[in-house]
Amino acid sequence: MRSVSQYASSSMLSSCSEEDDEFSPSQETETSVNTESEEEDQKCEKYIKMPKYLVFDSCLRDLFTFCRNCGASVSDTTISRLGSLVTVKTTCLQGHASTWNSQPIINQKPVGNLLISSSILFTGNTFVRIENFAACLGLQFLSDRAFYKNQDQYLFPVINAAWEKEREAVVDELCNKEIVKLSGDGSSDSPGHNAKYGTYTCMDSESGKVTEFSLVQVTEVSSSNAMEKEGFVRCLNSLEGSEVIINTIATDRHVSITSTMEKEYSHIRHQYDVWHLSKAVVKKLNKKAKKKECEELRSWIQSVSNHLWWCAATCNGDSILLKEKWMSILNHIQNKHSWSDATQFKSCAHPPLTRSEAQRKCWLKPGTAAFVALEEIVLERKLLKDLSKLTDFCHTGGLEVYHSMLLKYCPKRQHFSYKGMLARIQLAAIDNNHNTGIFNTNIYICSHFSIHNKDLLLPSLKLIYENIIIPILPLGSNF
Repeated sequence: MRSVSQYASSSMLSSCSEEDDEFSPSQETETSVNTESEEEDQKCEKYIKMPKYLVFDSCLRDLFTFCRNCGASVSDTTISRLGSLVTVKTTCLQGHASTWNSQPIINQKPVGNLLISSSILFTGNTFVRIENFAACLGLQFLSDRAFYKNQDQYLFPVINAAWEKEREAVVDELCNKEIVKLSGDGSSDSPGHNAKYGTYTCMDSESGKVTEFSLVQVTEVSSSNAMEKEGFVRCLNSLEGSEVIINTIATDRHVSITSTMEKEYSHIRHQYDVWHLSKAVVKKLNKKAKKKECEELRSWIQSVSNHLWWCAATCNGDSILLKEKWMSILNHIQNKHSWSDATQFKSCAHPPLTRSEAQRKCWLKPGTAAFVALEEIVLERKLLKDLSKLTDFCHTGGLEVYHSMLLKYCPKRQHFSYKGMLARIQLAAIDNNHNTGIFNTNIYICSHFSIHNKDLLLPSLKLIYENIIIPILPLGSNF
């Protein structure tokens, strides 16, 4: 696999060679090109690591009182600006003319303007937000036209190349695994049911790396609710097209996805996320507990949620045992800890309660409104059916954390173009994957990993950052 710099450099060299099909470079030419490319990469790294300063106009003019060549007084000073670049042209009494630029210029392009554009995008910021900051400070800034042109011509292609390289590496890892377990979940670009974009993400449950994602626009499907199912199908088709053999995938209880799995992907084991199912149960319990006659149920809500997690974690893949453990909550909540109407689970697993412990519990009596309300939820037909998809104890906690981090790059109340949305999701995926690669602890650390810290700059983003100036600038292009 090639690095981003190699990809970009080869793209530029190939475009040059296409201008003359008969040209065949010699070995000496190839060696000189490689040497030149290495020198350019070193320049890029130097420009990025070089400190930058904020200079006031009056202080800048004080530096050009005398000629830099002969020391004579300057008779004429002209200051011009191109984005963040300041150019000072002076003429002294001796007739010496000189020009000074506030930043390096490569192929007629100020390096600072490119670094500002990349810094805005790579840190998950927006141009408008940083432009407002610059305007408040009185800082001379590049135009929105220049920023979006830099995005389209330089940043988006490099981000895409980096993501394709990252995806290729992740897919290779999956292909070498004996058992592949994925988790999948969708997110939208705005709250409510009027989203324009929907993103479906698949993550390797073992490594916590994003393996695939699909960005769906609402115009591609019948409604915003249909975007999640469409993104799910695209992700699975893409992974299977890359020869990844998926053993298990865990999702939420999305009806369309469940139906699609049964009809089109029956060869893949489908499991539900415990957290989503527990969340649905808690929501129903809270609704019931708001009624005056069911107030006693409120103190049991967290215990019921914990019980569901325990049932899924200790069922050992046995759906019958899972259901019996789940329904046992109706006995326990009556202070009844053994029973005979079950085949595998006939008594509570906790130690015997002392008299003082039993007295402190707010037990529910059969027939009361609170007990009946709990019984309706526990024995709900659909819930009992869905319990069979909890036997592997899968959860999408890593994906939920990733979606939280994704808001850094794609805030829900900010609109982006399709290409902008795609690039930001790719950045978020690279961010996530390199955090889980560096830290072999748990995935939750990714939300605390800051790109703003120079010492902790993500390797992937640093790779993009350090190779963005020279290789991808087409000759003769301008701002």
